[in-house]
Amino acid sequence: MTAPAGRFVRDARVIGLIGAAHMMSHMFMFLLPPLFVRMQAEHGFSYFELGVLAAAFPVGTAICQTGVGFVVDRTGGRAPLILGVAVLSCAVAGFGLVSSFWAMLLLAVIGGVANSVFHPADYAILSASVAEHRMGRAFSVHAVSGNAGWGLALLGPDLANVTGLNSVFLIAGGIGLAMSLALLLQARYLESAEGKETRRQQGGSTSDGIALLLTLPVILLFLFQAFHAMSLGGLRTFGIPALHELRGFDDTLLAKAMIAYLIAASAGNLAGGWLVDRTGRPQLVFFGAIGTVFLAVNILGAVPLPLYAIVALLVCAGMMHGAILPTRDLLVRLISPPGQMGKVFGFTSTGLSIGGFATPIICGWIMDAGDPRWVFFGSAAVMLLAAATFVETSRNAGQVRATA
Repeated sequence: MTAPAGRFVRDARVIGLIGAAHMMSHMFMFLLPPLFVRMQAEHGFSYFELGVLAAAFPVGTAICQTGVGFVVDRTGGRAPLILGVAVLSCAVAGFGLVSSFWAMLLLAVIGGVANSVFHPADYAILSASVAEHRMGRAFSVHAVSGNAGWGLALLGPDLANVTGLNSVFLIAGGIGLAMSLALLLQARYLESAEGKETRRQQGGSTSDGIALLLTLPVILLFLFQAFHAMSLGGLRTFGIPALHELRGFDDTLLAKAMIAYLIAASAGNLAGGWLVDRTGRPQLVFFGAIGTVFLAVNILGAVPLPLYAIVALLVCAGMMHGAILPTRDLLVRLISPPGQMGKVFGFTSTGLSIGGFATPIICGWIMDAGDPRWVFFGSAAVMLLAAATFVETSRNAGQVRATA
């Protein structure tokens, strides 16, 4: 096998393993929202309580993610990644063994802590191990794998019809434990020799790392991640209940409509990664995509549409949402000095967790207040803040490299 062919095979293996782990993260993080209608009926939870449960995952992640990033930069990402998948799987399986709100809340926090490993570990391993000219596509496949995990979560209502609500959680946890075993067996591929050397030479001290995180571009990117998560989270966590209340469609039909959104998002992930690698103009891709999503989400909230038109808008929004993610990931990489990817991704992804924490609570309150349209209008409004912070992060990106 020639050297280029061997590098391609190794890159594909690393991208596949990291993608599989990321798929588990998203499946577990989004397992609850498609089951909200079912959980309300069986457990008697309010939408606000369900929003708190969904928010507890990102709270646990936010508390630990930056610290995990420092650990990943010093020790590598594979051990934290494998352990995180296993603990998160056990926490989700636990949902099938309890029925009280407080027990589920504790499990959600534990699961969120375990989930904190994914972004620091995933991106550090990809950045250290994958060839530079494949990086945009590696990040796009990473995003697609997350969509695949959410797609698996959207099968929850159908599976609950067959096996019951508790069995959905037990089955999902079992799948995750099997995945953690597979990652353990393939662990030797999860970091290159070049990555180890970069970490040894350029990881920096703890004080240097803290100083890096307090630079203006990193703080701006933290804010962008928070606003981006809030703009995306309303549709993903409460899109099904909101459309159920507004238009009267069955939750299983709306879950299938969301699967169409995910398929489109995956196509957008791949197209966005290809366009960025091809053109070298991530900002153009970003603004074309976010402007289209802004219009589509506002229309979903404002206009009473038949199901086929809702699906068409979700497909459009999904395609454009997908195209945004590779531009976001490359921007994080742009401002991360060599050997410090884990802490920058960990810290800025804490912004994602904070946005993910706030959105379900706010949207749950909106739903209980009886005006589901604002799930969509609010999400669209926050997109404007995401666009503004993206511009400022890009404009100031050179400061980090200059001072590193």
